[in-house]
Amino acid sequence: QNHTIDSNLPDATTVQLAANSQLIYKNSFAKSNKDIKLIGKARFEVGKSGKGQLRVFAGETMIEDIGTIFEVTAFDNSDFVQVKVSQGMVKFYTLTNNGIVVKACETAIYNKKTN
Repeated sequence: QNHTIDSNLPDATTVQLAANSQLIYKNSFAKSNKDIKLIGKARFEVGKSGKGQLRVFAGETMIEDIGTIFEVTAFDNSDFVQVKVSQGMVKFYTLTNNGIVVKACETAIYNKKTN
Protein backbone atom coordinates (compact mmCIF):
# COMPACT_ATOMS: atom_id res chain seq x y z
CA GLN A 1 0.00 0.00 0.00
CA ASN A 2 1.24 3.45 -0.89
CA HIS A 3 -1.46 5.65 0.66
CA THR A 4 -0.74 8.32 3.25
CA ILE A 5 -2.80 9.72 6.10
CA ASP A 6 -2.94 13.52 6.29
CA SER A 7 -3.43 15.03 9.71
CA ASN A 8 -2.87 18.23 11.64
CA LEU A 9 -1.13 18.33 15.01
CA PRO A 10 -2.27 20.73 17.77
CA ASP A 11 0.43 23.29 16.76
CA ALA A 12 -0.89 23.41 13.15
CA THR A 13 1.89 21.14 11.86
CA THR A 14 0.67 19.22 8.82
CA VAL A 15 1.76 15.58 8.69
CA GLN A 16 1.56 13.12 5.82
CA LEU A 17 2.02 9.74 7.49
CA ALA A 18 2.95 6.85 5.19
CA ALA A 19 1.28 3.45 5.37
CA ASN A 20 2.56 1.17 8.16
CA SER A 21 3.86 4.21 10.07
CA GLN A 22 3.05 5.55 13.51
CA LEU A 23 3.31 8.92 15.32
CA ILE A 24 3.24 8.98 19.12
CA TYR A 25 2.93 12.17 21.17
CA LYS A 26 1.57 13.21 24.55
CA ASN A 27 -1.68 15.06 25.24
CA SER A 28 0.49 17.96 26.39
CA PHE A 29 1.95 18.37 22.87
CA ALA A 30 2.60 22.08 22.10
CA LYS A 31 1.71 23.06 25.67
CA SER A 32 5.23 22.50 27.04
CA ASN A 33 7.13 20.87 24.16
CA LYS A 34 6.62 19.46 20.67
CA ASP A 35 8.23 16.02 20.98
CA ILE A 36 7.03 13.25 18.67
CA LYS A 37 8.15 9.65 18.26
CA LEU A 38 8.06 8.38 14.67
CA ILE A 39 8.11 4.78 13.57
CA GLY A 40 8.06 4.60 9.78
CA LYS A 41 7.89 7.52 7.38
CA ALA A 42 6.28 10.95 7.57
CA ARG A 43 6.50 14.35 5.91
CA PHE A 44 6.19 17.38 8.21
CA GLU A 45 5.20 20.93 7.34
CA VAL A 46 5.89 22.60 10.66
CA GLY A 47 3.26 24.79 12.33
CA LYS A 48 4.08 27.85 14.38
CA SER A 49 1.60 27.77 17.27
CA GLY A 50 2.18 26.29 20.72
CA LYS A 51 5.32 26.16 22.85
CA GLY A 52 8.64 24.57 21.94
CA GLN A 53 10.38 23.47 18.76
CA LEU A 54 9.23 20.35 16.94
CA ARG A 55 11.53 17.42 17.73
CA VAL A 56 11.07 14.06 16.02
CA PHE A 57 12.58 11.05 17.79
CA ALA A 58 13.33 8.35 15.21
CA GLY A 59 15.15 5.35 16.63
CA GLU A 60 18.16 6.76 18.48
CA THR A 61 18.23 9.91 16.31
CA MET A 62 16.54 13.25 16.86
CA ILE A 63 15.50 15.74 14.21
CA GLU A 64 14.93 19.27 15.49
CA ASP A 65 13.04 21.73 13.33
CA ILE A 66 14.56 25.07 12.44
CA GLY A 67 11.45 26.33 10.56
CA THR A 68 10.92 23.95 7.69
CA ILE A 69 9.32 21.21 5.63
CA PHE A 70 11.02 17.82 5.94
CA GLU A 71 10.51 14.06 5.60
CA VAL A 72 11.81 11.37 7.96
CA THR A 73 12.09 7.65 7.19
CA ALA A 74 12.82 5.49 10.25
CA PHE A 75 11.42 1.97 10.11
CA ASP A 76 12.32 -0.37 12.99
CA ASN A 77 13.51 -3.11 10.60
CA SER A 78 15.89 -0.77 8.73
CA ASP A 79 19.51 0.03 9.64
CA PHE A 80 19.04 3.63 8.46
CA VAL A 81 17.24 6.82 9.44
CA GLN A 82 16.88 9.27 6.55
CA VAL A 83 16.02 12.97 6.70
CA LYS A 84 15.14 14.82 3.49
CA VAL A 85 14.64 18.60 3.78
CA SER A 86 12.42 20.37 1.25
CA GLN A 87 12.45 23.85 2.80
CA GLY A 88 14.36 25.48 5.66
CA MET A 89 16.69 23.31 7.75
CA VAL A 90 16.81 20.80 10.62
CA LYS A 91 19.36 19.65 13.15
CA PHE A 92 19.91 15.86 12.89
CA TYR A 93 21.68 14.31 15.90
CA THR A 94 21.78 11.65 18.64
CA LEU A 95 22.38 11.81 22.38
CA THR A 96 26.06 10.97 21.81
CA ASN A 97 26.67 12.70 18.45
CA ASN A 98 26.25 16.45 17.87
CA GLY A 99 25.18 15.63 14.34
CA ILE A 100 24.73 18.00 11.44
CA VAL A 101 22.44 20.69 10.07
CA VAL A 102 20.56 19.51 6.99
CA LYS A 103 19.44 22.32 4.65
CA ALA A 104 16.83 22.60 1.90
CA CYS A 105 17.36 20.16 -1.00
CA GLU A 106 19.71 18.02 1.13
CA THR A 107 19.28 14.48 2.43
CA ALA A 108 21.13 12.97 5.39
CA ILE A 109 21.31 9.29 6.37
CA TYR A 110 22.20 7.87 9.79
CA ASN A 111 23.47 4.28 9.91
CA LYS A 112 22.29 2.62 13.15
CA LYS A 113 25.01 -0.04 12.98
CA THR A 114 27.98 2.29 12.55
CA ASN A 115 26.49 5.37 14.29
